[in-house]
Amino acid sequence: MASLPLWSEHYGVDYEAARARFASGLADGADIYVALAGDEVVGFLWFARRGAFARSGYVRLLGVRADWQGQGVGTQLMDFAEEMLFAEDDNTFLLTYAPNEAAQRFYRHRGYEQVGVLFQYSGSGIDELIFRKRRPR
Repeated sequence: MASLPLWSEHYGVDYEAARARFASGLADGADIYVALAGDEVVGFLWFARRGAFARSGYVRLLGVRADWQGQGVGTQLMDFAEEMLFAEDDNTFLLTYAPNEAAQRFYRHRGYEQVGVLFQYSGSGIDELIFRKRRPR
């Protein structure tokens, strides 16, 4: 996580901050998963089953190692998240960094729609877009 420019440059997350964040999540029983290629971690996923409005699924973090991007890792992780989250509610939400157009294309391709904007919620100069997907019928 800390090696990805999005988190290191825009959110100021370094290795220790990432380690502490994941350790805290695991201690609290969070749903955190990794994608492996052999013994190597190539991606991760963190979601909350009732993380959006204490009712709906919320994909908190999704990351794919830079040298594995574009190879289906993010798709597989999101397929898994949606399978788990839509089993419990008709809606799933996520946030994405406003300038991250690649992420926006990825989520829109999956059926997510932008439903709002959080201006400077995560820090000064950091705007995030709110995306929602309804359970496919």
